[in-house]
Amino acid sequence: MRVIFMGTSDFAVPSLEALVRSPDFEVAAIVTQMDRPRDRGHQVKFSPVKDVALREKIPVYQPVKVRAEEFRPVLEGISAEVIVVAAYGQILPEWILGMKRFGSINVHASLLPRHRGAAPVHRAILQGDSETGITIMQMDAGLDSGPVLLQEATPIGPDETGGELHDRLAIMGAELLLRGLRELQKGALLPVPQDHSQATKAAKIGKEESVLLWSQPAAVIHNQVRAFNPWPGALAHFRDREIKIWRTALVAAPSAAESGVSPGLLHVEKGSRLLACCGNGSYLEIIEVSLPGRKRISGADLIHGHRITSGESFACVPA
Repeated sequence: MRVIFMGTSDFAVPSLEALVRSPDFEVAAIVTQMDRPRDRGHQVKFSPVKDVALREKIPVYQPVKVRAEEFRPVLEGISAEVIVVAAYGQILPEWILGMKRFGSINVHASLLPRHRGAAPVHRAILQGDSETGITIMQMDAGLDSGPVLLQEATPIGPDETGGELHDRLAIMGAELLLRGLRELQKGALLPVPQDHSQATKAAKIGKEESVLLWSQPAAVIHNQVRAFNPWPGALAHFRDREIKIWRTALVAAPSAAESGVSPGLLHVEKGSRLLACCGNGSYLEIIEVSLPGRKRISGADLIHGHRITSGESFACVPA
């Protein structure tokens, strides 16, 4: 089966590499987004998918807008039976969706119809979901609203981060994609319409969401910290400085804690555990942090390196 692959981010790479390695498929062309400035140096870099395309010597196309009519004859001229889309980053027009024999197939990182949109991994953790998964979907004109071809669920660990879950789902997606394409080619898949009444949205994450509000319960803050690791990082304010909190743990209130303590108040336990009071008198242990421009350190190193004592506090920034 000849495939046109459309993808951009790291999530798409395992799916693309699985197609390249499989003797059952031939990647005829790759479509990815334009080269853009990335990372702190703002140097223009190729997308992770383009890196694979160049390494494997597969023709690569980078239209500014994939829906542009001038790109239509380019795609029409590529001999392929299916278009596979994984984390491409642009909405496809209807004329692309039905262009090839088997249409356009999407690898989506949630159990649709839950978490339709750009940030299904972040939103699953933020909302405290106990499981998520991969959906292989026949694309239609809506946002992640097409019929489901295959799904596979996986539990979300109570301390699993967004980055860890993202990487697991990317590998799951690659495996399920190959299975789905093989069954699709045999005519063994029956598309199942989604129950649109159960749909939830997974909107793109804004950096403003990463600011921790210590008046919230510890479980909510813990989910923020997990979801925003590695991007954009959960942001706290301490001693008039911004710090990022990368790992936390839900813990019982320290025995020396006073009743009615204010959210954000810090407690140093046994000289090496940094605990923060959250809403409703709940507590988090601060396990890993980083100061601006510095590498990540443990909560214990923060205590000792900055002489933190019980009674100090994270600032409670208003929403």
